[in-house]
Amino acid sequence: MNENLKTGPQGLRLLMDFEKGPDDGSVPLSENGAALSPYVCPGDELTAGFGCCTWFDGEPVQIHHRLETEADAINLLMQNLVGYEDCVRGALTREATQHQFDGMVCLCFNIGKSAFLGSSVLKSFNAGRMEDAAAAFGLWTGSTTARPRKKQIADPEYAPKLKQDHKGLWRWIGPEGQYCAYMLRLLGLLDRHYAEALLFMSRNWTGTLRSPTAMELKLEPTLPSEADWDAGKGRWIDKVRYRTPFKDVYAKAYDDRLDSPEPAHSDQPIPAPQEQVAPKSSPAATGDSGALVLTKDMQQPAGPSAAAPKVDQPSPATQPATAGLPPSNTGASKPVSPGPVAGQLPPLTPPAAGPVSTVPPPKPVVIAPQPINPNALPTNADTSKNMADSTRMIGMVLVAIGSVIQVITLRLGVGTAIGAVFFDLTRDPVVITLTVTAIVAALGWVTKKNGQKTFKKGADQSKGALY
Repeated sequence: MNENLKTGPQGLRLLMDFEKGPDDGSVPLSENGAALSPYVCPGDELTAGFGCCTWFDGEPVQIHHRLETEADAINLLMQNLVGYEDCVRGALTREATQHQFDGMVCLCFNIGKSAFLGSSVLKSFNAGRMEDAAAAFGLWTGSTTARPRKKQIADPEYAPKLKQDHKGLWRWIGPEGQYCAYMLRLLGLLDRHYAEALLFMSRNWTGTLRSPTAMELKLEPTLPSEADWDAGKGRWIDKVRYRTPFKDVYAKAYDDRLDSPEPAHSDQPIPAPQEQVAPKSSPAATGDSGALVLTKDMQQPAGPSAAAPKVDQPSPATQPATAGLPPSNTGASKPVSPGPVAGQLPPLTPPAAGPVSTVPPPKPVVIAPQPINPNALPTNADTSKNMADSTRMIGMVLVAIGSVIQVITLRLGVGTAIGAVFFDLTRDPVVITLTVTAIVAALGWVTKKNGQKTFKKGADQSKGALY
């Protein structure tokens, strides 16, 4: 179930849209915003390409790493996605559509694996409550930062919570002056996760969240002076007073459906994305990190953060109200062809609003290993027995018995002969003993040779079954 699903073109589009590098000129960017040199993300981790914290060799990104082209950045992103795809596939207990899978992989990439496994999105999906799962994407709007940004350093509201360290770098400080972290609530993250939710529901997020007539997404965090101190996790947490309900966003996008996805990772080159600029307030994701927006006013516990290098396990959250939502697409997906070609995807243009096409998409071709037909094996192959019952095992047992007989009889005979020579000069016992020893030793030698021959025969039969 879901074993053939990989991140599709729509999921990669969303990640490339929201995981751009910083636009402050600190690092060179590709045409579509990939960071070609590493930069320090808000979670204090070195990040390259489209939000990747892990290099091609599986090790963390280092300051000397460089990406030559945007194709390299796409290759790195696709390689980083493998672990998150495995995490999502392993956590699902029901079949997912391509769009549902893409939305959950994008969420997992941003909030981290452990946070995703404890999220209301996963629990609601496995319970079959698709509207609740989509609405729960919007709970993750907190970004835990290890260091303040330039605009926060310049904001006098944050001054009581800032201090320079011995290197002259600005750091967050707690109530007792200790260095700490700060979980900020960001409108950009609400935008991003509502985009993932719309993708999850097979709706076009680009037309809904990016159009000039789109409703305004509102997030109203408190002033820094009113932030809560979480002593257990050693960080400040902004409280949330209001966020645009997902049902309002979904209602606007309900008629703007996405077409059935094409198989992911095909051999066609990836086109340049459309002009879809993420909000400047949207933080660069750290890959395996998370964010949670659970408000105290809504009686929901706080949880893991968006850009922290370590993700805390969220507490069970109250499911969001989704009354009046239109029905969702909960059908199972068809298999897609595995095996990505590095840096290449099928061409994709933003879908236009309109009625769903009645022409079904072509059925993708699944390339899978062919099962072995036992009837096609050679007739002399010993396929009906396991190792314990095969002629190889019988041969091994005979070899062992013959070897034991040889050792015991030779030891007995030699010991008796030596005893007779040195302690008993009578010849008759010696002759009898040596005669018996020779006979028994010969029997052991014959048994051993027969066992070796039998073992070789069994080995030849097994080898013949492979050709």
